[in-house]
Amino acid sequence: PFEAFNGGDLERATQLLAEAGYTRPEGEDVIVRNAAGEDLELVMALLNDSDSINAALEFQAALREIGIGFSAVPEGNTINNERVNTGDFDLLLQFRLFNSDPLATEVSFASYSCPSTVPSCTGDGVNVGAFADPAVDELFALAEATTDPDERLGVYAQIDQQLADQLAAVPLFVDPAFTAYDDDIVGVVMAPNIGPLVSLGDWALLAT
Repeated sequence: PFEAFNGGDLERATQLLAEAGYTRPEGEDVIVRNAAGEDLELVMALLNDSDSINAALEFQAALREIGIGFSAVPEGNTINNERVNTGDFDLLLQFRLFNSDPLATEVSFASYSCPSTVPSCTGDGVNVGAFADPAVDELFALAEATTDPDERLGVYAQIDQQLADQLAAVPLFVDPAFTAYDDDIVGVVMAPNIGPLVSLGDWALLAT
């Protein structure tokens, strides 16, 4: 399951764990441990729906193969949201709207967007995983101070690359969506994750 999960490299994963000080006891098929005898176990927060549960089972199988312990108890929205808002998890599996608005990225990954409900955080946002990188914060500030659209685009591309390299978030799948409208209507523009209503003021009937 591990090598089938997003093209995982089992040998490389084992090497990275060893470099971090986690190895399996010789000849034992158990959870990896560090020199202090502590097992590496991760807790996932997720909602109680079929898509989340199925994805969590894939994670469990993949992580167990490389020796990482994994536990995930599906919970109702209220309990889960309390856990999420306080950062009480190692992994978070949730529905997210990824769109083209850079501010959506900033409130999710800037260190100052880690809300005060999470221990040690004093910010305001939805960065409940407490992701923090001074270089990324500096790029957000640079993007806001840059007025040239092309230069801003280049800065946000750097931010995207930083977040991808550090696995701040990993999109697993995208639910397809469909919109249908009559050929006689013009001016319909689809906006990512918003739909056609953003262009409602420009809709018109095709002249005949």
